Formats: sequence, C-alpha cells, structure tokens
Amino acid sequence: MEGELNLDNLGISVESKESILQLFEEERISRQKNSVETSLVIAKKLMQIALSYSNPDITLYISKAIVTKRGQLNKVTSYVINECMSQFPKITQVPLLIKFIEGIKNLCEKKIFLEVEHARCTLQLVKLTENSDNDLNAAIKIIENVQVETYGSMTKKEKIEFILHQMRLLYLLRDRTKLYIVAKKINPKFLEEEGLHMQKVSYFLYLFHYHLKEQQFALAAECLERVFEALGKVQNPNEFEEVDPVLRKAFTARLERNNDVETFMILHCLQEITESKRESLIKLKDKYEAYFVQNKPVVDLTEAFISPEISSCNPSVYGLEKLSMFSTHFSNHAELMQAFYKQMIKKNLMIFAKYYKNAKMDRIARLIDAKVELVEECLCELIVGNLIQAKIDRPNKAIKFLSAVSSTSLIDQWVLNINEIVEIVDYACDRIDREEIKVK
Repeated sequence: MEGELNLDNLGISVESKESILQLFEEERISRQKNSVETSLVIAKKLMQIALSYSNPDITLYISKAIVTKRGQLNKVTSYVINECMSQFPKITQVPLLIKFIEGIKNLCEKKIFLEVEHARCTLQLVKLTENSDNDLNAAIKIIENVQVETYGSMTKKEKIEFILHQMRLLYLLRDRTKLYIVAKKINPKFLEEEGLHMQKVSYFLYLFHYHLKEQQFALAAECLERVFEALGKVQNPNEFEEVDPVLRKAFTARLERNNDVETFMILHCLQEITESKRESLIKLKDKYEAYFVQNKPVVDLTEAFISPEISSCNPSVYGLEKLSMFSTHFSNHAELMQAFYKQMIKKNLMIFAKYYKNAKMDRIARLIDAKVELVEECLCELIVGNLIQAKIDRPNKAIKFLSAVSSTSLIDQWVLNINEIVEIVDYACDRIDREEIKVK
C-alpha cells in the first residue's frame, strides 16, 4: 500500500483497522485502473467506517488519506469532501468544528473543481471565527483573498452573499476604502434578478453609509432610492430581518415612505448648491408638497436652500435636531451637521457674489450667523470649484467679488496677450539686429 497509515492513536478498533487497510489497498488498485465506479464504492465504505465513530479527527484523517493519494480521481475527491461538509452541523464543539473545517478547507486548496466547496468552507470558518472569538481582523484575513467572482461553477446568489459578508466585515472594521473596492465585484444589474431583493437592500445600505461618510450626498441619495425600491418588492415585512442586524441598527432612519422623503430632501440639500441643483430642489418640493405640510423642519430647511435671499446658518433656526439624520442617534450626525453648516455658508456666499462687489468677511459672518474662519474656507472652496469669481484680501479681511468671465472671453484675452508678447520679442530682435549692423 502506498503511503503509511498510522491508525494506532485514533481509537479505532482492530477489526476496523484491518478493514481500512484492506480497503485502501483495493482503492489503490482501482485508482490505478482508473475505475471511477469501483473507487467511489470503496471511498463510500471507508467514509462509513470513519463516520461511524462520530470523531472529527478520525473522519479528517481518513478523508485526507483518500484525497491526497497520487492521481486521485476528481469524483472520489468531490464525494469525500462533500461527505465531510455534511458533518458540519453535527459537530457541536466549536474548537473541534473550526479544526475540522480548516482541515477540509486545506484539502480543497488549489483544486478548481472544488472551488465552490472551498468558498463554503471559508465562509463557514469566517462566521465561526467572528462569532466565537469576536476577532474581526482574523476573520477578514481568512476571507479577503478568496476571489469568488472568478468562480465559474458558483451561482450568482452564492457569490453575492459571499461578497456581502466581506463587505460586512470591512464595514464593522470601518475600512471604507476596501469596502468600496469589494463592492465593485458585484454588478448592480445582478441584484435586479428575482429573489435577490434582500441582498440588494444589504448591498445598497453598505454603499449608502460609505457615501454618507465620504460626504458624497448625491450617490448616497441614489443608494437610498435603490434601498426603498427593493423594500417595495418585499411581500413579508419579516424578510428585512435577513439583513445584517448591525447594518439595520446603523440605518436608524425608519423604513417608511415619509422618512424616505425626509432623507431624500436632506441629502439633496447637502449637495453643492448650483442653479441646476436649486431647480431640482424646487421640483422635489413640489412633488412632495403634501408631505411637507406635516414636517416643518424639512420645509424650513428646503426653503432656506431654495431662497434667493441670505439665510441663517444656525442649525437651531431650522429645528434640525428633530430630523432623524441630524439627531444624536444617527452614526455620523456631527459630520452631517458640519456639512449642512458649510453648504449653507456657500449658498449665502453665492448670493453675495450676485449683488456685491466688495464685502468685509466679518460683516458677512455676522449677517449669516457663521464663523469668519469657516466663511473664508468655504469661499476658497467655491473659488477653486469655479462656482464664483472672487479675490480675498487677507490683511484687510475683505472680499472682492468679480463678474463671471466666459471661457470664450478668457481665450480671446489669452490670444491678445500672446500677440503682445510676440510683438515685444520681434521689436527686441529688430533692435539687436540694428545694433549689430552699427558695430560692423
């Protein structure tokens, strides 16, 4: 028999040892003849003996002995691995289960025909590591290098659930950059298929929180829209329980139509205020006019951003603390409050730029109830973003607003400047030539 089997320390009876050794010899002959059916029969007998002891160590040892034989048939290997995986629910002791799964996972390594089994073992191992040891870093190390998106034999749903678990761990670890990279592995079009609406909810909730943290409010609003779109297809409200509880807890906004409107409006208000954005806010206000009658803070907030007049930047004026996204229960309410503060300052500065040529910075700050330092910061961002034309006189703490210049005018001015420079160069060259003639 090829390879040495050491069955002495496993607690196997003498009769079973003899049977196992005889079966392994028969397996060797059958494998060399490339007889799939006979090899499968022998493998089943060996696994029956192994499983009869209800000992994971015995099962793993015999399974490894079968699978690692030189030139082992793929069907035999697949059968043994799947038989072992069927024993996972029967092992109640977590340390034994982890050891067993790790052993099976290692047997699946670098075998393309076992890629699905390898992924399932990995996910099971990650869940156990996460729940038993509460070690998220160890869990992400196990799962991060498994590229299920390349597995051709794996169903779309299983791939999506695997990647969603990767996103979950990264979300808990607050690694937003990696979370967004992993999210790119899922094509949103796949989530439109029947039976995947809860996976769609989870996916876009993760992205919603990512974009919200990055203050990408337009994308956050789009993600939220997709969440409510998916929730609209839920027949049984209890289905939402399938979504990760941590994610559901973080999503403090109530999953109701009214709150949907409230959140949409806030996210649109927090985007860069341009003329087109102002028009879209007006359209949204008209669309949800009936709802606004019942929610004064949202009315006040929306009208402040739409208004062509300067508005106070003080959050208490609008009762923002009454809105779910600005309440202390929301995960990043402080960042959102700061974003509101800055956007309101920017909106006011754009109004000042329309009607004034010169203004003192402290005067502007007093009128809009804002800090001078933040007014200057927002002004710089607007200038860099080419939303207004202005110059800052820091010594005098003054602002000079300039009229907007079209791109055509800028090009014309550039051409004129070039022509002037060329004329100066020609004149200088002519004078040099004349001096050289005089010297000769």
